[in-house]
Amino acid sequence: MASESSACETSAHSAIECVKDNESSSPDVDVLRANITDERHACSWVEDYGLKTNTSWVVDFVKPTAKCERMVFHKVWRCKEAKREKSCGEAAAHCPAKIDLKIKKVNRNTKRNDAFLRGEKPLPAVIKLFHHKSHSTAAADALSRLTPTMQTRETFLAYFDSGMSPAEATRLHESKLLVQEDGYALVANSAVNPLPPAIYYWHRLCREKNFGKDVDPLLKIAEMPLYAKHDNSLEALIEQLRRVHAEEKSNAVYRRHLLSGTKRLRRLQEQKRGVGAMMAMNAALGLGLRRGRYIKVQPTAISRRRPGLTRGSKRVAAGRPASGPSPKRAKKRRHVLQQSVSQNIPHVKLHGYGH
Repeated sequence: MASESSACETSAHSAIECVKDNESSSPDVDVLRANITDERHACSWVEDYGLKTNTSWVVDFVKPTAKCERMVFHKVWRCKEAKREKSCGEAAAHCPAKIDLKIKKVNRNTKRNDAFLRGEKPLPAVIKLFHHKSHSTAAADALSRLTPTMQTRETFLAYFDSGMSPAEATRLHESKLLVQEDGYALVANSAVNPLPPAIYYWHRLCREKNFGKDVDPLLKIAEMPLYAKHDNSLEALIEQLRRVHAEEKSNAVYRRHLLSGTKRLRRLQEQKRGVGAMMAMNAALGLGLRRGRYIKVQPTAISRRRPGLTRGSKRVAAGRPASGPSPKRAKKRRHVLQQSVSQNIPHVKLHGYGH
């Protein structure tokens, strides 16, 4: 009967209506009907029931209901102590307690044989409580073996998101529990006050989520010789630059570009700009070392010439001029208005003669 009252208190706390099916119940099994309609509310009810009865429940069986015509959910939980490998003489060994919860479909066919589905508020969930336990649930050792609830986990993750360490979060959480009613009992309960291994595990998950996984520094040190072996180190680049400098240091053009490049490197302060400079340098080196890098391009003015094109009063030959010494051309004289008038030149803006 204690389990029945705990179940009713849990359902009232969770705003779930729950009644006992006296016809289906037996001395060893209590059958309850509730208005639970989905898996999320079912798991939440089991967690609240375990918190009220100081019992941790683990999933033992899940029945697929995708093709089922009368059920939408069916799962069985067993007491956590049933999984412990202990001898028969020790306490909390082979605990037979379990929860069998299934949710029926509410339709014309299921209402025909179930009176709990024909009311104004149907109760589709059938909860079978095998409440007989082979261990104590009030001892301090039993409370310390309880599994932390999801609400407790979310509380500690909120502590870690605010910047607390595991030790700070533990002290703050215990201080909050001590000011409540039966505070010392709550501190001894691992469901609401988890043990340090669980707290540090959650802290590690929070760090991996926000900052990535931890990297062993010894592994990175072991990769350094392999990294340098493939000419990926900075020393390899400096060695090649010194070789080029020794060969070209007497070249004035090289010294001018070396000074210009040094000034540009000094202006690089951001990491992204440094990466961009290295990429541009590699692209320029590849362009300068490829085959056919010296390309003779015909000037645009010559390539656009057509046969019969004239410039002023003379015909201009099409294409590139023949190789050889270029013919001497008369220099253009400056336009002087007074000289043009004295020489009786009517069109002052012409190019003149001898062009």
